[in-house]
Amino acid sequence: MAGWTVEVTGLRQILTALAEVDKKAAKRVTDAIAKAAKDVATEASYLTPGSNPLSNWGSFSDRGRDVSYSGSAASSGFKMRRSNFRRRGVSAGASWDVLQTNAGGNLFEVVGDGSRVRTASGQNLVDVINSRFGTRKPRSLFPAYYKGVPDDLAERIGAQILDEARKAGLV
Repeated sequence: MAGWTVEVTGLRQILTALAEVDKKAAKRVTDAIAKAAKDVATEASYLTPGSNPLSNWGSFSDRGRDVSYSGSAASSGFKMRRSNFRRRGVSAGASWDVLQTNAGGNLFEVVGDGSRVRTASGQNLVDVINSRFGTRKPRSLFPAYYKGVPDDLAERIGAQILDEARKAGLV
């Protein structure tokens, strides 16, 4: 699923150094970042349609999984996941991702321009969803990011990281 990437240079290194010196300080920083990601997931759950976005989008199975749309399942399908990146056995980065874990909800979020559609009913699904909910994808996560993340969040987290690093004697 497509998403935003916000890159902070040296974040992994400072978090690792901070964790070696003061584990509680590192936990406070990671908790602040995780809270922001969870706020985006919560906001996205409010923005996803509560009822079926397209009439006759019944239950059907694609490759063994149910891709029918259920408003409650799609709403509760937004999750925050932390990922650690490794390069040649060395920690290279960290990310906090918000993603849609429900198959029907994910289909609603990313249904595209119709270039890969092979049936008339599939083209109708794409056309109706694009006309009703816009074409910018992911449909709920874009507005949720702008509603759920305050404008000064990056500065506040950056200041918190520097403050914790100063207290630990790293800077």
